[in-house]
Amino acid sequence: MLIKYYVEWCFTEDVRRPGFCTVDLCLAFSKDGGLDVVRKSPDQHIYVFLPHRILDPVPDGVVQRVQQFWATTYWQNGPALDCCLASLTLALQGENVDRAFWGIGAGGVGQSLQTAHLEAILGSFHSCLDMNIYYSDDEMRKQAAHLVGKLVVTGQESVQGSARGMREDVYKKHISADKVPERLPYAIQTALVELRGWKRFELNSVPKLPGDHWNFVPVIMRVERNTDGQVLCFRFMTG
Repeated sequence: MLIKYYVEWCFTEDVRRPGFCTVDLCLAFSKDGGLDVVRKSPDQHIYVFLPHRILDPVPDGVVQRVQQFWATTYWQNGPALDCCLASLTLALQGENVDRAFWGIGAGGVGQSLQTAHLEAILGSFHSCLDMNIYYSDDEMRKQAAHLVGKLVVTGQESVQGSARGMREDVYKKHISADKVPERLPYAIQTALVELRGWKRFELNSVPKLPGDHWNFVPVIMRVERNTDGQVLCFRFMTG
């Protein structure tokens, strides 16, 4: 009776092509970093679908609202915005962004609005995670299965009331897309998966970090990073 619960998958080479489809268009990334319009077909090996129509006209009022939103979210911090959009482009190409993006700021500076905007763009290819995964191996194993295949993953708020600091080994494996274990509750087998894409975190304050090498140094304007290169930190200002 147990046989029906097991499925054997034959190994096949992953030949997916960097690109994405919309309701009315199929776009593939070229070698020079541009986008080419290609015919919709399974032979294109493009597996990212964004639930939008690119060819439909966009009212001027909508364009102005989006421009105003991005301008007020980053308070005229152009380098931070450019960096985020470049990371989103890398994620759409199937690449892993080897830096975590920390947005640190008080409430009301637009971080949640940015997440809502990314969810509207990406649909099912965006997911939120529980920040407890960086404090416990068990939490990482339980959540990793739900994060596979996501282009952008967002963590909201640092863990409060924990005497322990973040598990640096778990954190770095996630950010660098090294293989991490995943096993759903009540599952028998533990698998190793790569969590590729762009990882970003919305924080009101810097979480408790292990060691003494997480000192932030200014890079440009209100963009900061830490000395070991694992974090890009954008400090959101109130004006």
